[in-house]
Amino acid sequence: MKYWRSSSVFKHAKLITMNISIPKFIILTTLGCFFILSSSAQLNLAGRVVATIGQIEVVRFDGTHQAVIRRSDINVGDTIKTFSDSMVQLRFVDSGLVSLCSDSELKIVQYQYQGANSDRVELYLVKGKLRTITGEIKGEAYLLVVNGARISNRGTDYEVAIVGDEQAYVGVYTGGITITNELGEVNLGIGADYDFASLRKNFASVGSLLQPPDLGGTC
Repeated sequence: MKYWRSSSVFKHAKLITMNISIPKFIILTTLGCFFILSSSAQLNLAGRVVATIGQIEVVRFDGTHQAVIRRSDINVGDTIKTFSDSMVQLRFVDSGLVSLCSDSELKIVQYQYQGANSDRVELYLVKGKLRTITGEIKGEAYLLVVNGARISNRGTDYEVAIVGDEQAYVGVYTGGITITNELGEVNLGIGADYDFASLRKNFASVGSLLQPPDLGGTC
């Protein structure tokens, strides 16, 4: 009789233990998955929206379209689109700033910032106009593609405007940049002969001392 009661108590205690352990296991597993997903999301985070005027849209990596508002996340693989009479300002994870003007489109190909040798920025201005103050990522680790040309920076405030299908203009206001395509390269800004340049597909970039009319002003 005593043995039976002892066995019953043991089974009851085991059942209580199981009832406590299973929820704890579920909670810990859920928390683990949450932290993994959070870490993954942080790795893909390129920046955030700090200001908007008018209608702004982001096309996510999976092809979904979403409206953009202040504090919206911008991730690697996203394409930001502005429309007539609209503009957006973005702050990236390395403290870089971009003002994307109306009727423009910017694709975030890559944006990795950990303060290490693996840091990398790759942006693609599909159309329109932007002005940017670059962040911590500089030199060959930074790349903006415009009309087939590649722009790298040396700590810079510069502007790019695509005009039509073949023509683009670049202007540097602080610091310096290097523009490279298959026909050569041109330096703009500090230590260079020019502050402005015109870019055409399949042509060498041409430096200029005069600001093109498509640059300057506000978005």
